[in-house]
Amino acid sequence: MSHEWNIRPRGRSCTACSTPFADGQECVSALFEAANGYDRSDLCLPCWERRTDGGTPFSLWQGVFTAPGEARAKAEPLHRETAETLLRRLVALEDPANLNVVYVLAVMLERKRILVERDTKPHEGGGILRIYEHRPTGDTFIVLDPQLKLDEIGEVQRQVIELLSPGGFAGAGSAAPAAQPAPEVARGRPDFDLLLRGGQVVDGTGAPARPADVGIRYGRIVALGTIPAEATCETRLDVAGCLVTPGFIDTHSHSDAYLVVEPDAPSKIRQGVTTEVVGQCGCSAAPLLGAARHASDWFAHLQAAGLEDATADNFPWRSMAAYRHHLAANGHAPNVVALVGHNLLRAGVMGYAGRAATDDETREMARRLEQALDEGASGFSTGLIYVPGRFSAPEEIQALARAAAARKGIYATHMRSEGDRIEEALAEVLGIARTTGVRVQISHLKTAGKANWGKLEGVLGQINAARAAGCEVHADRYPYCVSATSLDSRLPGWAQADGNAAILARLRDPRSAARVVRELSAGTTPDSWEQVIIGGTTAPELARFRGATLAAIAREWRCTPPEAFVKFLVADQLHTDAFFASMSEENLRRIYSEPWVMVGSDASIRATTGPLSQDFPHPRTYGTFARFLRMALDGALSFGIEEAVRRLTLLPAQAFGLEGRGQLVEGAWADLAVLDPAALRETSTFADPHHYAEGFRCTLVNGQIAFDGRESQQRPGQWLVGRG
Repeated sequence: MSHEWNIRPRGRSCTACSTPFADGQECVSALFEAANGYDRSDLCLPCWERRTDGGTPFSLWQGVFTAPGEARAKAEPLHRETAETLLRRLVALEDPANLNVVYVLAVMLERKRILVERDTKPHEGGGILRIYEHRPTGDTFIVLDPQLKLDEIGEVQRQVIELLSPGGFAGAGSAAPAAQPAPEVARGRPDFDLLLRGGQVVDGTGAPARPADVGIRYGRIVALGTIPAEATCETRLDVAGCLVTPGFIDTHSHSDAYLVVEPDAPSKIRQGVTTEVVGQCGCSAAPLLGAARHASDWFAHLQAAGLEDATADNFPWRSMAAYRHHLAANGHAPNVVALVGHNLLRAGVMGYAGRAATDDETREMARRLEQALDEGASGFSTGLIYVPGRFSAPEEIQALARAAAARKGIYATHMRSEGDRIEEALAEVLGIARTTGVRVQISHLKTAGKANWGKLEGVLGQINAARAAGCEVHADRYPYCVSATSLDSRLPGWAQADGNAAILARLRDPRSAARVVRELSAGTTPDSWEQVIIGGTTAPELARFRGATLAAIAREWRCTPPEAFVKFLVADQLHTDAFFASMSEENLRRIYSEPWVMVGSDASIRATTGPLSQDFPHPRTYGTFARFLRMALDGALSFGIEEAVRRLTLLPAQAFGLEGRGQLVEGAWADLAVLDPAALRETSTFADPHHYAEGFRCTLVNGQIAFDGRESQQRPGQWLVGRG
């Protein structure tokens, strides 16, 4: 059996030593073959490591224990009794009297595509054990199929209806708790929790916009079209004159740690973004093991937000499961899809060594990737121009891609080159797709540098040929011709090995610094430094250079641009971000003309106040989605608003395997964006970036208002697990 579902700890204490689990404690839950079907063990890490029974689990989950009571209620508020909440409560009782009802509930939820069956096992006592995964969260439900006769099903269905009525749960099984008063949900209950009236619906499929009302209940769309005037609702939104679309999916985000600092995610929620794909370009929140370290700006922002202990050696989480738990503790406005960063995997196993991995090191990376996927990650990413990923061999990436493909995860890649060697870099990626069958997302597709602009047709031809041959390949792109990344990424490869301390030592050494200057001088032209613009800095004395070109700084410092480059990195301790004006507007439009190209901001969340308002980000942070839609509305793209919405919604939902997302259709999750096309525009600029986009009226996540002129602070986002 496979390991593609999570097994939640159900016991409150370790099966072996009986020590109660503390809230947030890492533990292991496992299912083992047994004579009567299966045995379950919930073990603390010391007991798991001391196991001597030799048993091999057929499913395994390492994560964190969540204490019942207030902590559970905060993470998973249950406002009404539904088939899903009733199933959770009955499963927790483990009362044999409820088996038939539990089975019928599971079948109901499977038909609604909320549960998906992952495996089956014969049960010694008769019937079949069915193992279901809850699509939105990755939770597992193990249900005995009692193989009911046809004339028995009706009676069980009547029991389900009775249990779902107000107060009905009190009679469910001998161990059922006393009924808790619930809001009116049957007698006198409004038809909808939320009703949007008068808008033009753009449903995400590319179909023409049409007038339609949208009715929402229990977080899902339950009515779409002309809803009678007499229909009742708890909340009504008049959206006349607005477009109503599925919520946008930011396919390339770096908000991993920033969601802890600003869980309301204002710069994204205010652009209609309802789902962020984090962990891109090889850098993710977890696993943080061994020598693996996060970007220094993450530490700075976390400390500014009050997490004083967020240092390289004492971070608030280590595993993907612990990161997931940490996010859930405070909630988050957008949904989150998490990838595992290859750079963290590599550094956790072999540090920042500038060499190829051994076979044993590669196997250990693959094992840690598998664990993170089992804990809820949706794939992995590489940043092959960054350390330590740039030192990896193609065989190392191929091994990880094979592990991801086995669990139906995706592989997102910042390729080894987006300029002079882009054809070779792309050939490596497509070769991995063909060999392993992994789904591929090519990050921020571009041909950087004027000398490489003419290579675009060949690049697109390579990708289209791979797609025609059956490879699942997509790409993302932000709607700007200026990129942004760390300034030190321009250092020669030999100068980037062994971590920041070693890099700074080389740059301070006159001989090695001179070598860097010589190589940069030989590989660049003087005018190319006019296109390198300083962005974020940390040293106070360097803040005045934000927005200045390196060429201008060199003139002020009376040195060459390569010399200014080295001096700036040393003065800012390698903590400088920069903008690189290296792309073609014509090529941007050509890339977007391909129907498999999605949109990604390549940015983390920001805010106009608080700790995330103090740096100097790329305007794409605040303006990606407004700018892209404006381009479609103004005729700057080869398609109109309906296709533009598809690129932001259904296309990425399909690429990442997000069931029930990306389309306005009855039964789908109610992730919605409401925007006024006449007022839509970005206001962030390179000179003055911290300004929100305009024209977005409302953003709904899982049927709850996350933004309606201001952030609601409801934080209704869920952790999503995408599987192809």
